[in-house]
Order: sequence, then C-alpha cells, then structure tokens
Amino acid sequence: KTYLNTGAYWTSSLNNTAKAQISNITWNLGGTDAGGAAVPAPRFYTLERGTAVYSGNPTTWKGYVGLMYPSDYGYAVGGNVRNTCLSTNLSAYNTNDCYTNDWLFSNSAWFISPYSGNERYVYPIHSVGYVKNVSANQIFAVHPTVYLNTDIQVLGGNGATDNPFIIQNPPLEDYIKKQAKIDTINLTYDGTVDNNLRYIGSNPNNYVRYNNELWRIIGVMNNVPDSNGNKASHIKLIRAEPIGNMAWDTANKNNWSTASLKTYLNSGAYWTSSLNSTAKSQISNITWNLGGYNLYPKSASAFYIGERGTEGYSENLKTWKGYVGLMYPSDYGYAVGGSVRDTCLPIGMNRYDTNGCVTNDWLSSISGNKWTILQDAGDTYGTKRYVYAIVKSGHQGSDASNKTDNSVQPTVYLNSNIKKAGGTGTSSDPFIIE
Repeated sequence: KTYLNTGAYWTSSLNNTAKAQISNITWNLGGTDAGGAAVPAPRFYTLERGTAVYSGNPTTWKGYVGLMYPSDYGYAVGGNVRNTCLSTNLSAYNTNDCYTNDWLFSNSAWFISPYSGNERYVYPIHSVGYVKNVSANQIFAVHPTVYLNTDIQVLGGNGATDNPFIIQNPPLEDYIKKQAKIDTINLTYDGTVDNNLRYIGSNPNNYVRYNNELWRIIGVMNNVPDSNGNKASHIKLIRAEPIGNMAWDTANKNNWSTASLKTYLNSGAYWTSSLNSTAKSQISNITWNLGGYNLYPKSASAFYIGERGTEGYSENLKTWKGYVGLMYPSDYGYAVGGSVRDTCLPIGMNRYDTNGCVTNDWLSSISGNKWTILQDAGDTYGTKRYVYAIVKSGHQGSDASNKTDNSVQPTVYLNSNIKKAGGTGTSSDPFIIE
C-alpha cells in the first residue's frame, strides 16, 4: 500500500496526468476465514464489503492505488463455463476450465482482501488458477488497480491490445456546465444575447491553478471571436490577486490599443517574465471589444451592450486583438449573486455600493480601485483620458488613465480545448487544467 500510494510507484511510475485521472476511493477490506477461499465469487463480493477482519484491522481504507478483489477475478470468467464457475468456490477455480476462461488470471498475483482468521495471511491467485490464503511476506505479482474519475471520457480505441481505449480528462467547460445544473447558487446564465454562464455570489468555488498561481473563472463566455474572427466558447479567467498598481496609460489616453498597460501585459515585462510557456500555450488570441459609453450611469446589461458597440472617441479602436486584457465593467456587474441579485442587476453600477451588491459580488475590490479595459467615452471632462474602474467602495467609477494607484488583475480567455485535470475549485483545491 505504501509503495503504491506514497512510495516509488506513486512518485516515479505514475505521471501527473495519470494521477489526475483517478479518484481517492474508500476501499473495502472485509475478508473471510473460510479455509482456502472456499466461497464462490458472489459470496466473496458480499464478504469484501463486510466487517469480517482480524481483530484490530480496519474494514476500509482510503487511497488511490490498490489491488483487485477476489470477486473481480471470480466475476471475470466467461464462455460456456461461466454459470458453472460462478457457483464454484474460488479455491477450486483450477477446475471446470474456470481460470482458462478468465482474463484476469495471472500466473500468480495478490488480491487486496485479507484472510480474517490470521493477521499474517492474505488471498492471492495461485499459478494454477485457484485462490488460497498465504503468508503476506511471500512473493506474488502486483497488478496496481485504480478507479478512474467519473467524468473521464473515451477519446478513441476499441479496447484491443493493439488499439487500446484512449482516455482523456473532460473539458473544463463541460464540467462547469454540468455543475450549473445542480448549483444554481454560484452559477447562472446571464440572459444576454450570448447567454454566458457566470460564477456569481460572494465567494464561489471558481479557483483554478494557472501559471502556477491562483486565478478565478469569470465564466464560460459564448460567441467570443478569436483574432481571425472565428467565434467559439471560451472560459474567461482573472488573476485572483492584482499584480500591483500602475497606470492604465502613462500617456494619459484612454485608447487601449496604444495603452502602456496593454503593452506591458502582452509584449512587455509581464508577458516575457511573469507568464510561463505553459500558461501562454493555454490561452487564445482574442478579439476584445472596446466600445464605450458616453452616458452614465448604466446597468450591467447596458454596459454589456456598450462594450460590444461602436461608441467612443473616433481615434480609439473599437476592437483589439491580443492575449491578456482586463475585465469588463459588465463582468463585475453580472458577478453579483445572493438574494440581492435581482435588485442589483437593473440599477446603475455606480450604485453597487448600496443594496448589498458589493458584499455579494466576488469581483468587488476592498483593497482599492482597480482598472477595467473599457474607455469612458463621455465628454464630461473633454480630455479623452478617463477609463472605467471599480472603486474601493464597490461602485463603478472612472479615473484618469495615468493614475498610478489603481490595481491590475490580468484577464485571459483559455483555449476551447482546455481539460479539467483535477481539483474542486476551492482556493485550497483549485481546478487543475491541461
């Protein structure tokens, strides 16, 4: 058990992908004191799940890698002898052609099940096919046995030795959509024209390990155009913590396509030094919408439309192609949850510091103002330099783009084929992606 689960087999023989594809299982350790396994497979199945163990031994064990049960061997018999063999004691599986019609027969191999009449004895398959208890310090073959995660998918193959089944972890998108059917507190569709699936509320389990850091999933965003205009669904991530405070644009303009922060994130120090090569390979080159608004305040739904519109200063591009951006104002607005969601969504986001909106929005900022990607297209100041930000108190505001004390949370879109390789989404057990 130690060798398989924490020793050399676990650390050196199982790769990380394999480890992520198997579950931590409660294994049954019930046995029998029937001499020489003088019980048939159906009876052994019941005993394995029972409480007959040697005094002081556990009846269950939790772990990843175990061994097959005697009943696995017994039930694997086939052919025209199956009915006869299933009523035959495993101690007599060397008769009636049982073991010769059983694909699990191995010259000799250990089972996980103990002999309950003595603390030193365990059941193996013997070299001629029968099952009989022997001392645990004898040498028999070891066939590691695992349980795959329930969401593992078959990618190809037919199960033949020369064409084995090819398995893969499920797409993270599929997992999130499945969760949305059972968790309506933390996941909901936003009802926009794209009907994106978003994480909502004060603290949903949407953490993911990306770039060897904690990031969070904004949602599954639909109809997202890549740099070539091809639309698909992409999971949108935002770094869980800001990378620091800095100006949106040191030149004090609100044109993201020329902004100093855009350069820093996509070709400057952040891109070259802070994102590792694996992280870069997992994100898509996206066409980001840069529409603005010149009437304020606006609700989340109004911002969503404006972001995808054409309002804004004429010299500012309305779209931009790149890998790393910032969240939209609507991302913040639609992240509100709890009992106040229906109250908060219709109101202007400049009032999100009322009605409990901010305390029920996981994207809110309590440490200080933070930037969004969107220009403030209003001409209130007549300077073409203001950008929408989330203010510390929780409402939507705007700041001059050269302001240096607003925080930056990089935002990316994962490739559409990203798989969920593990984790539950909590901060201590984030989703693992591949």
